[in-house]
Amino acid sequence: MNKVLSNISVIILLCSSSLFSSCDEGLVVIPDGPTITVKSPGIDNLESYKSNAEGHLHFSASIIAPGGFDNVIVNIVSNDTAFVAFSDTSYVNTTEYNVPELILYFNNRYIDKNLSIVIEATDKNDLKSSAFVSITVVSADLLVYNHFDLEASLADGSASTFMSTSHGIINSAYGINNFIPNFAEDTDLGYYHGANSGASIASPLAFSNMSSETDATNNELQALVKGWSKWNKTTFKNTSLTEERFDDLLSVVEIENVYTNGFDPSDLKTGLNVGDVVAFETDSTKYGGSKRGVFLVNAITDGDNDGNFDGKNDAITLSMMVVR
Repeated sequence: MNKVLSNISVIILLCSSSLFSSCDEGLVVIPDGPTITVKSPGIDNLESYKSNAEGHLHFSASIIAPGGFDNVIVNIVSNDTAFVAFSDTSYVNTTEYNVPELILYFNNRYIDKNLSIVIEATDKNDLKSSAFVSITVVSADLLVYNHFDLEASLADGSASTFMSTSHGIINSAYGINNFIPNFAEDTDLGYYHGANSGASIASPLAFSNMSSETDATNNELQALVKGWSKWNKTTFKNTSLTEERFDDLLSVVEIENVYTNGFDPSDLKTGLNVGDVVAFETDSTKYGGSKRGVFLVNAITDGDNDGNFDGKNDAITLSMMVVR
């Protein structure tokens, strides 16, 4: 969904033929103002973004102006101070325009600042629209993964179900079993949508211990990790955090405190819903020792619209921060 804050609606001017001889048709319609869609690689509609202080953001925008363009300006705003990153007034007689890919680099001075991208477009009728992307910059000691998908597990192991939080790498059971068995030692969690348990995140150890008595699909899940050289035990905790509070987390201390204050520890979290915030701690025997983190459930997708969430095109979308 595009955050266009001032998309001007159609204005209709009614003209009386007895008063205005120029309005022979009786109706003049001024087209809609520009609509703006901000994009980033892998994100079709960029509304917010989180990065650590060593990161950067590639972004671009597509703009449609039925009334024809006049100009477009891209501002980077930090604590209400703006600088122009891009502007263009050279185009005429066009209704579509693409802002080229720009790169915004972050550093420590952006931590805990009100940072945003503001793209403004004006058409030939002087109608203006703006799109905003809010940006949160956190400590360089945190790894940040934005809006990534874990696919619902499938019996043949082909779904990209499992993740290493150390590197952000996502893999399938089939890939691990047949091509990169050592990846099992770095895998921290996987996703499945159970007949009884709903949207669920589990550690590899939890996958290995599942049985058909607890969920109709669990025998298949257990088979996915059979033969792995190691089943890491990641411990998950429920939290009372909201999505807004998740977005406010900036430092290692805050992440550590979220885990410490979490409750109901388990190596499996079932019945997840959009907006849930879960803290976790990875296996202490992993290379580099245990690490703490937190993730937000952004979406649970029925990709093929069949009313079920355990098929080939189904997934959970998460945003995550992990202590390095």
